[in-house]
Amino acid sequence: MKPDDSIRRQELLSSAARLFRDVGYPRATVRDIAKAVGIQSGSIFYYFKTKEDILVDVMEAAMQTFVGAAQRALREVEMLRGCLNVPVFTYDERLTTVTAERSLDQLNMTGRNRRAVVDAVAASVILQGWLDRRAHLALTEQGSFDAERSR
Repeated sequence: MKPDDSIRRQELLSSAARLFRDVGYPRATVRDIAKAVGIQSGSIFYYFKTKEDILVDVMEAAMQTFVGAAQRALREVEMLRGCLNVPVFTYDERLTTVTAERSLDQLNMTGRNRRAVVDAVAASVILQGWLDRRAHLALTEQGSFDAERSR
């Protein structure tokens, strides 16, 4: 594949990812993907055999991005743990955002303020996770304390 082909392939993957997100995989067509980057729909098959192959490559690229981001974040967390004398807890904000999005979907919430509401709900999910963990640790410690006292 020539260098220009690699760039075009990346453009196709980016456009496909946007379309899959915006209209869903079933509704996105090869024609729509090709149109988004200004090529004929048949030309897309020079880069990919099928629409399913496009989806697989989009998902693989997303996973590589997520794994890289997670690895960088974990290195930062380990550095913080080494510098601080307090516990450092981590939460994957993407997962809390998905949880928030699903909650708002169930409530049929749409509109311009949705992004702010998603962020607030995601923050609540993170806080609830922290509170639940703290309560669990307290109960665990209490159980250890009670076991020691009963000896």
